[in-house]
Formats: sequence, C-alpha cells, structure tokens
Amino acid sequence: MRVLLDGLPLAPPMTGIGRYVLELTKALKACGCSVEADCLAHVSAGDPSSVQGELSAVGGGGRRPRRLAKLAFRTGIRPLWRGWSVRRGRHSYTLFHGTNYDLRGWDGPAVVTFHDLSTHRFPQYHPEARVRVINQAMETAVAKGAHVITPSAKVRSEVLDHFGLPAERVTAVPLGVGEAFSRPSEAALEVVLSRYDLLPNGYILAAGSFEPRKNFGSVLSAYQALSYSVRERYPLVHVGPSGWLNDDLAAVASRLEELGQFRRLGFVEENELPALYAGARGLAFPSHYEGFGLPALEAMACGTPVIGSRGTAVEEVIGEAGLLVDPNDVGDLVSALSRLIEDDELVSHLRDVGSERSREFTWEACALQTAEVYRFALSDQGGFWYGCASLCGQAGGRDGYCE
Repeated sequence: MRVLLDGLPLAPPMTGIGRYVLELTKALKACGCSVEADCLAHVSAGDPSSVQGELSAVGGGGRRPRRLAKLAFRTGIRPLWRGWSVRRGRHSYTLFHGTNYDLRGWDGPAVVTFHDLSTHRFPQYHPEARVRVINQAMETAVAKGAHVITPSAKVRSEVLDHFGLPAERVTAVPLGVGEAFSRPSEAALEVVLSRYDLLPNGYILAAGSFEPRKNFGSVLSAYQALSYSVRERYPLVHVGPSGWLNDDLAAVASRLEELGQFRRLGFVEENELPALYAGARGLAFPSHYEGFGLPALEAMACGTPVIGSRGTAVEEVIGEAGLLVDPNDVGDLVSALSRLIEDDELVSHLRDVGSERSREFTWEACALQTAEVYRFALSDQGGFWYGCASLCGQAGGRDGYCE
C-alpha cells in the first residue's frame, strides 16, 4: 500500500502538528507494517534547519524547487501550492492522509486527522480567517467520506456529536513521544540551561502558543498570586510562538518581565527542549481545550511534573501521573503551583510516575494503529466511505481507540 501524507505542517517553524507528521511518517517507514509512506514535503532541499535534515530521512525532502517553495511560503498561495502538489501524487498513491484537517486536491480514498474541534467549540480563541479555513476544510473532508482519525477519545466523541458521523467512521489514535524526550545528563542539562541563564529545578515552564486557548491568562494570574520571594526564586518561562489575540496577556507578561520574573524564549531548537523540560520544577499546562496535549507528554517523559486541565483530552494523557485542575479556577491553579514548589516529596513522586506513564505512548504504536486504519479504509468491508469498524468502540475497541 502506497500512502501519501500531507507535509504542509512541516513548514518551519514546526509546531506540534508538524511533529506528528514527521514522527508518524518516520515510524510508518520503520515499523514493518507493509505501508510505503511518503511525506509530501513543502520545504526546499537547501533548507539548513534540523527539521529538513530529518525530512531527508523520511522522503519527500528536496522535491520542490527552492525558490518556488520560498515564494509559496512568503506569499498567500500556500493552499494553491499544496493543492497542486497533492494532485501530482494522485496517480502514484493508493491513499492520501490529510494530516491537518485538509483533503483539498485529492479525490480518491483518504484518511484525515482532526486534531481538535477548537475552531467549532471555541471560535473566540482564534482569528476569524483561521476559523473559516479550518472549518471549511473539515466540512469538505467529511463530505468526501474520509475516515477521521483523532488523537484522543475526547475529540473522537466531539467529532461524532458535531458531524453526526457513525461511530465506525472515526478512530482515536493517541500520539507518541520520541526517544529524544528523556532526562538528559547533568552535563547536557547544564549546557542548555546556562545558555538561557536558568537554574536546574529553578523555574516554572509554560509551553504552547501564547494565545487564549492555552489559558495563559490564568497562568499569569496564578503566578502573580505567589509570594514575591517565590517568584524571585522560580521565574515563569514560556516556550513557544507568539500566538494571537493576546494584547492583554502581553501587557501582564511585560510587567513581570521587567521584574525578571518572566522569560519569553520563543521557539527553541528541538534538541534543547528535553533539557528545558527536565530543568523545570514543573510544567503549567492548564489549557481551556486541547486535542491531545503533546507538551504534557513530552514533559513527563523528561521527568517533569505536569499541571493539566481536568475534563480535557490532557487528562487522558496525564491520568493519575500529574496534578489536574479546573482551568477556570485560578485558585485551584495557585494551589497546584504552591504544592509543586513546596512539596519535594510530591515532585519526586510525580517525576517517577510521569516518566512511567509516558512510556505507554510511542510513535511506533501510533504508526501501527494508523496503518490499520489505512488498511480498513481501503478494504472491501470498510471501503472509502466507512471507517474502521473493527478498530472502534462499537467493535470492541477501548473507548474508540485502536487496540
């Protein structure tokens, strides 16, 4: 079976969806699941970034003229570029995997990943244009009859309810965490932390786009409720893109930054992330809404305690290996932060159980389960219009997960 995966999310700077595309494609090639997977890369062969180095290993890198690729990304024609690229592959592949909601340009058998339904459930957290584009892409994918993959049972349930799809047409396939995300040696930890003037076990980490859905307003409010001496000892450090709709957040963050109690690192090199996770006292990740919560999983794999949101998909990832809070209750978050700062025994326990919990999520398992969805979507039983009944909850699966 030849499968073409959409590689548009691999465009730098790479976010969590890009990580999903990269790791899934690599794992499909390595897992021995009889799937010939190519990633339709949308970056140029000469890109010096570390991501491009990995792309060369998974295929698809260097298939686009460098100058034309740059033009596509620097202007507003990326959707047209993507559609043209997909159409070129229709005669060479038996199935297309729309890795980021979108199937434009493809008319044959397809699988599509809906990472979350935030643009439907919480449109106020996104720019209007983003809501319009993503929602239209989802409607088109559903109308084309593609089988839908979600990263969590929570999102699977939302997709079934919102689109009225039969249960056998939607499958939850959890994401994984790479081997690179583990606690580094003390020497390696020191190298990275010294680069950012951070002390081991001496800061609180926040990760993700600096935007409303990530609930950074509550993080900042809870952090400000801590004593001045605690904030002096444990600055709040943010890793991730600048985001959107965050003028009020930025004003609060700037005031804390002036006091030396808040640091914005922006995007960091991929090989530095494990050390930044491992060096933190804990990760504050109380999002209003997540489709999965990859930063929480990566942090646990690095031995970092996680504060996540109760009632969201992040709860599926953390289980009992972290602290769960009501994302709408700042006092609950203040209490969780205080416990992490004051209770060394609790921190030690969460480091151990979080690391153990993270080993339940692998990219190999994600690839094997995804390959089974591919096979069923192409089978006489499943066809193009039906989902993987043998893999979903109604056919004995665990809450809609592949088994």
